[in-house]
Amino acid sequence: MSKNTGRKRGGSANTVTTRSGKTIKVNRTIADRKKARKAERNAAKAAYLASLPKERWKRWLFRLQPKHVFQYWFSREGGIMVLKIIGASVVVGFFLTIGLFAYFRKDLPQIKDLSGNLGGSISYYDSTGKVLLFTDYNSVKRQPVSSNQISPYMKDATVAIEDKNFYKEGAFDVRSIFRAAFHDLTGGSSLQGASTITEQLVKLDEGWTGQQSITVKVKEVILAVEMDRQYSKNDILTGYLNAAPYGGLDYGVQAAAEDYFQTNAANLTLAQASMLAAIPQAPSYYSPYAGPQYNSAVTDGTFSASALLARQHYILKQMQLQGYINATQEKTAEAVNVLSEVHPEQSLYQNIKAPYFVLAAKQQLIDKYGANTVAHGGWKVTTTLNMQLQQDAEQDVAKNAANVAAVNGDEEAVVAENVNNGQVVAQVGGENFNDPNYGQIDFSATKIQP
Repeated sequence: MSKNTGRKRGGSANTVTTRSGKTIKVNRTIADRKKARKAERNAAKAAYLASLPKERWKRWLFRLQPKHVFQYWFSREGGIMVLKIIGASVVVGFFLTIGLFAYFRKDLPQIKDLSGNLGGSISYYDSTGKVLLFTDYNSVKRQPVSSNQISPYMKDATVAIEDKNFYKEGAFDVRSIFRAAFHDLTGGSSLQGASTITEQLVKLDEGWTGQQSITVKVKEVILAVEMDRQYSKNDILTGYLNAAPYGGLDYGVQAAAEDYFQTNAANLTLAQASMLAAIPQAPSYYSPYAGPQYNSAVTDGTFSASALLARQHYILKQMQLQGYINATQEKTAEAVNVLSEVHPEQSLYQNIKAPYFVLAAKQQLIDKYGANTVAHGGWKVTTTLNMQLQQDAEQDVAKNAANVAAVNGDEEAVVAENVNNGQVVAQVGGENFNDPNYGQIDFSATKIQP
């Protein structure tokens, strides 16, 4: 016996008519359901197109009207169009990114050393290789050290002020890049770099510091990504600390620690480390060596002690807020008169032995290898100098100075050569290398009439 459902079939096979006379469409199969939905969409589309002008250009004008724009983009058709645009943009953006990467990467160097292209010292020794004659920093004074030779305070202070998300994020900060780009495009008063520590290391390593352009930024990001993939965060931070400018000739924390505080990078106190971390942003403004009080070669300095201390205190506050130090450590470090611990910058030829001989050896290196190669340094040079003979020659010149003056002579010089092999074993180019007028003229090598 069948149960009365209160409805009856009527019309086509896909409809059911209720007792009240209402007709309901019924999909017997999944295929019927798809056909019905397709028919509904086509009907809705036809109705929508029927509401538009027939000419295509009029349709565009019709759709551009504010009321119709709103209706379209918030309709089903508009939503589908948005999805299509997003999908196409993703595909185009992907291939555009790959193309840009390939285009710029082909001219970029391989990353072999985190901070090996910045220059460093050349050490000159006597013929035994044991007596150090001079450490030549040229225009860059730099002594790279390993991570365990750098004070944790220095690492923490640098991360706190330069890149607080250094350990959490990748090679670059997308939000900062967009923020800087918006600032630059809208006519900001100055170009913004938005650089992470990794990007800053790339700039230093490639000599791009101070260059602001979209091309340089793209190259910087590419190398930063590669650097971040190849090296650990600790390696990158160590590379940056070995390369950052700290004012004067000092590049790298070890050279800065030795010159400013006559200590090693490993022994920097919290007050000293926070002071040094303040300098790289603007060495000509924050470095004490940009002022005559700490650098005798400067007459009209740009150093601001108040600005340096304000930035140092800000760094200490950031270290406290980011959990590197506690409030007591912050207050204790702020109370330190750190500028009283700063030593004046040493002269270029401080503690040099056999200066005329060393400078002649340097010129020989330049003639043979080129000035750029020599400027990068990193060499230990063993020379032909015999230290005992050099001391004898210097004593002879000093003793004979009175005789030279007695006959109205101006200068004297000595060169001693090993006649068996032609090697110079001693060289004195003048009576006083430190004479401000002509002391650094090498009269032993200058072609002048006797």
